[in-house]
Amino acid sequence: MNVKFNKDDGRTGRFFVSVAFGLLITLALVSVSFAGAAQAPDDATRFFQRDEQICRDIEKITGLAFTNKVKMAVQLPEAFRSYVKESIVREYGEGGIEGYTRALVKLGALERPMDLSATLLDLMASQALAHYDPGKKTFFLLQTNMPATLLDPTAAHELCHALQDQRHDLYKFVDEDIEQIRDNGDAAMAKESLVEGEAMYVMALWMMVQTIGDDQGMAEDMVKVAMETEASMSFNQLMELSEMQIGTAPGAAPMLASIKDMRNAPRFIMEPLLAVYIQGGLMVAQVKVKGGWKAVEDLFDHPPRSSKEVLHPEKLGGPDKPIDVRLPELKRQLANDWRLVNQDVMGEMGIRVFFEIWLKDEEKKEACSIAKSAAAGWGGDRYYYFENKDRGKDLLVWQTVWDTAEGAGEFAVAYRMALTARFPNLKKSSRSDEKNLWKYQIWEVEPGRFLKLATSDKTVVILDTTDKTLLDSMWK
Repeated sequence: MNVKFNKDDGRTGRFFVSVAFGLLITLALVSVSFAGAAQAPDDATRFFQRDEQICRDIEKITGLAFTNKVKMAVQLPEAFRSYVKESIVREYGEGGIEGYTRALVKLGALERPMDLSATLLDLMASQALAHYDPGKKTFFLLQTNMPATLLDPTAAHELCHALQDQRHDLYKFVDEDIEQIRDNGDAAMAKESLVEGEAMYVMALWMMVQTIGDDQGMAEDMVKVAMETEASMSFNQLMELSEMQIGTAPGAAPMLASIKDMRNAPRFIMEPLLAVYIQGGLMVAQVKVKGGWKAVEDLFDHPPRSSKEVLHPEKLGGPDKPIDVRLPELKRQLANDWRLVNQDVMGEMGIRVFFEIWLKDEEKKEACSIAKSAAAGWGGDRYYYFENKDRGKDLLVWQTVWDTAEGAGEFAVAYRMALTARFPNLKKSSRSDEKNLWKYQIWEVEPGRFLKLATSDKTVVILDTTDKTLLDSMWK
């Protein structure tokens, strides 16, 4: 079947603005025990003058040279909020984020309806310390009154982005192909993980060298161990570690408030965002250990293709390519009054977080392990969310493909567990018999809302709809 949706039909990516987050810098401080500057500079000019030395330090760490002097400026809060608003509109299109939000609620990735645009804007405005804008080729400092120990690491992170931009053109690498970003949020996240992961790794190396002296080999070993430890932690463990280390130290109140904001943010938004930095940093560290900085540079020519390769760097560039799941026949099966609102790819990271959200009460300590295992066999996926406003109906179709039939089965079992957690009062409606090509079960999860889980070999399909008649004609 070669029929395709119009390229502007319901495609939205996942929001991403490259920034230095206070919590992430703090996690690096916790791991590295950075002996930073005794006090902050009394004005931004002196801060930027010190950044010239940090540029030289980064060149020594990476063996790569800046070709131009980096432009630096202070950006006022109103200007940064405008930048974030413009980025949201660009990534989702006018009004697109509302459809994306409805799709995520239907999927179960968001637990309840919300104003996602306002949430993202507030999160960025409250958390960001600085950012590098590849469009303006400028490192913008957002908070000039941050604690002294955050200033220099923040500069190291953002100046690494400036070096990346001079060598690889970050706008072209990450942002230029907006259609691709909107078509596959997981692939976009994988590229972002390289950009932010290298900046996290370089920042941590810079901090470690300031602490232990000019032994880069030892610094690399120590940073890699620290990153492995953080990458193995659950979201709650990371938050608890940060709260414990910050404690009642002078100036701790703003950082504790920052952690509280992150805890209250939607898990499906917050966890992948943290993974971009933390898992991305570990990916870069492992590539550096094996092949040196040249191997890291080569990643910009052959970047990770999915979050699976970020989570499992040993799979980078291997034959296990993500399967491009497409369902062009869907439009032929639906009447013309059905409109495609949103489609995207969850990827291994998205599926992992989905299970963490709904299996959090399953065996408590084992929930994170169950989620990782159920998502680990991911081969490819795509969901489609349709609405029929005339009839007040909607339809979600989510097709997943797994590396093995066993992996598909493990996903299906975990999904049924999550379904019970999401809909405690669901009722079994019907199931397939031996003659059916697809083995399926149907539940009425809420009054008038039906869900079908169908499996065949390595493929699992989920249909979630308020139009029960559709269940009889699809995947039977």
